[in-house]
Amino acid sequence: MSGVFFALAVAAAGCADADAGPPEALAFASSRPALTCGESAIVMEFPDSVVLDEDTQSAGPYDITLPAGNYVVRTATWMGPDGGIGSNQQWYFTTDSGYRSPETSDSSPVESSINQFDDQVLGAATAEITIHRVEAAGTIDRVHPLCLGFAPTEP
Repeated sequence: MSGVFFALAVAAAGCADADAGPPEALAFASSRPALTCGESAIVMEFPDSVVLDEDTQSAGPYDITLPAGNYVVRTATWMGPDGGIGSNQQWYFTTDSGYRSPETSDSSPVESSINQFDDQVLGAATAEITIHRVEAAGTIDRVHPLCLGFAPTEP
């Protein structure tokens, strides 16, 4: 398995709408980067409320229809409107079919990142995905998984 990591520094920009919700929701929505999981056939986008930190180690399960097969898996991650100041800002996902993804690269010190994992084999059909924060020593910041993308490949 090989992994390719692309780090993107993304400038926070946007305008807040007075009727859009509480201030923290406005800050999140107005500064969320426009990252996607590439040109993947199957994309799972996570809600803005999904945050992995010391208090929330996992989120999900989320429903998905993912046939068994070989995939290029892409992830997009954001540190949030307050940025990332620590290290170990990594996550991974598991499926109900027993697959465990590689861990995303540590996004610190940039605000957002895209990871691509080639040659991933999902041996059985998947109906649910759960995302998890990587347990590690050091300063742990919050991390916002934005999406997962699955592009089928030939075996």
